[in-house]
Amino acid sequence: MWTDQRHGTDIGDRPNSTATVYGSRIFLTRACNALVAAVDRTTGRAISQRQIHTELYGDTEYRLSVADETGALYVGSHDGGGRVRALEQSTGAERWSARVPGAVYRLALTDRVLVVASANGVTGLDRATGRRLWSRAMTPTDGGLATGGGLAFVADDSPEIPVLEVASGRLLRRIPVGVSTCGYALARGRLFAVGTSTSGERSILALGR
Repeated sequence: MWTDQRHGTDIGDRPNSTATVYGSRIFLTRACNALVAAVDRTTGRAISQRQIHTELYGDTEYRLSVADETGALYVGSHDGGGRVRALEQSTGAERWSARVPGAVYRLALTDRVLVVASANGVTGLDRATGRRLWSRAMTPTDGGLATGGGLAFVADDSPEIPVLEVASGRLLRRIPVGVSTCGYALARGRLFAVGTSTSGERSILALGR
């Protein structure tokens, strides 16, 4: 074990995202100076730290990321209204960059497609190149996105859960649940979500896909 006091890595300011753990590395991001850092999960040693050029310096937030088996770290931000970058996990070097419609809320990986929920829509990007495969105008909330079985489940302000086809972005159906939802997770063929009623009461929903 290591602690910040003994072997920690100073990235200059508190991280402003949930840490992404993948393999032997922990990835952290922070808004100030748009820094993305990789840390060895066993020792706390810094592997790489990269400051990314931004078009909106000081207003950019790298709040979330996901990693995959190809050595890529996908990072979402508010840069230029909304942008996703694919970085090398080991060095932080940029593989590609793509604009999306609005500030990035959630990212989800499938075999070929990176699904991005942002302020003004849901976008499917080719994982290898960043090329936009499709885009659907929606108003996702900052709280729910899950993919599985070729489907994407997206939280919005309605008392329903929109279900998209990952390959095309086509809206397949809406699942009526009667409450707004967030905090999605897929497990054992079921979609689990946190439901919030108009009175503010919380519940856990378990839905068959």
